[in-house]
Amino acid sequence: MPTKMRRFMRDESRFYKTPLGTLPSSTTVLKLIKQIPGQWYAKMAAEHVRKEIIDKLINEQLTLTALRDMDIDLLMKTAKGRADAEKDAAADIGTRMHAWIEDFVMGRAKPVDPSLAKPTEAFLSWFNDHHVVPVLSESAVYSYKGYAGTLDMVAKVDGFLTVVDFKSSKGIYPEMIMQLASYHHAHQEMSGDVCPSGIILRLDKITGLPQVREVDTDTLEYEAKKFFKLVEYWHICHKTKTPEQLLEEGIDPHQPFEQSETEGDVLPGGGQDI
Repeated sequence: MPTKMRRFMRDESRFYKTPLGTLPSSTTVLKLIKQIPGQWYAKMAAEHVRKEIIDKLINEQLTLTALRDMDIDLLMKTAKGRADAEKDAAADIGTRMHAWIEDFVMGRAKPVDPSLAKPTEAFLSWFNDHHVVPVLSESAVYSYKGYAGTLDMVAKVDGFLTVVDFKSSKGIYPEMIMQLASYHHAHQEMSGDVCPSGIILRLDKITGLPQVREVDTDTLEYEAKKFFKLVEYWHICHKTKTPEQLLEEGIDPHQPFEQSETEGDVLPGGGQDI
């Protein structure tokens, strides 16, 4: 029987109620090192100002008199609104892309929404170019190290059992390797499976081409060690202890699943067998 877990949001961070208690998600832990949100908003605001002022001045679409009379506060408010909209749109595409892939690998393929045409084209290109046999889809995992998460897929790719993480971002960034390593470790810890490698599969929203980053066992283990240090730091900051630390103190971290709770989504730990 799969282990039931509950996934929920709190203060814009994701958590899981697991058999080892409430644990932060891998992505919540990685917020410790990701780009500070304010930096991203500053970049988006600068881009908006460039388009609305500098480019228009260069192209003589804006006069110096009009620039002097411009409401800068309104301009910056508009810039933030557009940044929020871009962020939400990217997250929405990512969520719907993951849902379509899950339906596909589970044999529930649905018509492709036009907004997902390029990402799904990229996924199918990779899927058809390799011998891919999905084993698990949307697998909720957790670790005694003190975190949980939902890995996208475990599959035999060209004969090798592989943890696959899908991305719809503009690039593959260093923290994504750690995220993959965290899922890889938790899956192996829960299942006892040995996965020789992992793959980050970026599905380009513009070109419809897949970008594949294969990660070998040595790299996954090294990145996992770095991630575990972040997990320890996260728990120190929140004055909590990891299940591993509790066991070392002789405390049983196991907690029963409360069916009566209503917060968040209920997920089967170990994912959906295919």
